[in-house]
Amino acid sequence: MRARRVMIMLLLAAISALTLFVVVLFGGAAEAAECPASAVPDTLASCRDHLDVAASGDAIASVTVVLGRVSSMDLLLPCSCGDGRGHVITKGPAAFGADASGAPLPIVEVLGRPHWNLRLLAGAAPGDTIVAEAVVPGWYDADATRREFGVHALGRSWVNSTPAVVRRMELGLSLPPGLLVERVGATTPGFNANRSPEPPYRILREGDRDVFVITTTDLEPSGRSAFALEARPGRRGPMALAVGVLLAALYLLSFRDVLKPEPGR
Repeated sequence: MRARRVMIMLLLAAISALTLFVVVLFGGAAEAAECPASAVPDTLASCRDHLDVAASGDAIASVTVVLGRVSSMDLLLPCSCGDGRGHVITKGPAAFGADASGAPLPIVEVLGRPHWNLRLLAGAAPGDTIVAEAVVPGWYDADATRREFGVHALGRSWVNSTPAVVRRMELGLSLPPGLLVERVGATTPGFNANRSPEPPYRILREGDRDVFVITTTDLEPSGRSAFALEARPGRRGPMALAVGVLLAALYLLSFRDVLKPEPGR
């Protein structure tokens, strides 16, 4: 009798264990099937946000995005062209979102900041590249940026307000013609020579222009990329050159009597 009771208890324990195993197995599978996107974050393979500043102070703002895994057809990206004009998508499977009347709406505000209002088209896939541009009047004002000793303070900042992880983020600035990078201030990410021999930024020379680019990898949502720098005119303007020539001519004229040969020689 006692042996029979033990057998029944063991059988009940085995049934309970098997039931628990089945619930865990199929319950977890059902949960994963219901929300497959929650385990894998959205990604952008790369994003390049650049400002190309002309001598007039106007700038061309551009964003170049390579898609990764995206679960939404809406792509809102921070931009520096909220007051810009001539917004256009020059490449890729995307269009601007629309307002209530159906008219294109290139820029929208998110948390009080301007964003590119991009809408992915059907068929958009990982690896596709999207490029959008706009003109920003008066981005650079020499009088407003000039500091002591003739240097100009410049800088940019970009906050990842998307739900996607940006695998490679590049934030760039092409300086106005004639300005050269003299000193790099605070940057995000920062530069620590003890951790890496290479800084996160590059100073390039393209034609007669200095170009500053800072790179961040795996930029999480709400992560930030930023830099501040000082620039100085790298060459004299035509007015300074004309004044220099005039002074040299006056100097020579003041010594014309000394330079004349004496009579009889």
